[in-house]
Amino acid sequence: MTAYNYITVSDLEDFTGTDYSAVDSDYTDTVIGAKISNAERIVNSICRDDFSGTIPDGVKAATIQIAANLMHNQLVNDGYAENRIKAFDKSIEAILEDSKASNNISVDSVI
Repeated sequence: MTAYNYITVSDLEDFTGTDYSAVDSDYTDTVIGAKISNAERIVNSICRDDFSGTIPDGVKAATIQIAANLMHNQLVNDGYAENRIKAFDKSIEAILEDSKASNNISVDSVI
């Protein structure tokens, strides 16, 4: 369970192609859910909104990409993956801007 339920642990594992519990038994749904909750909060702060009901596809897409990066950083910190230098680029903002156009979401530039 995550703070806002925009995506699930299964959604994240499907997106990344990684079964996190197979990598390390300490990567429980609770641990991964905490990373997803952080991603949801980042999306909420970018959009200046928290979403309920039907979650816009752009919000889901941004959440899953941010959560994937947070989990990758965890894998790097724990020695399971190599660091990849990747700046937070405009792709997240573009996803949310597209969602804004179709769902009336307020998105401020954060980059």
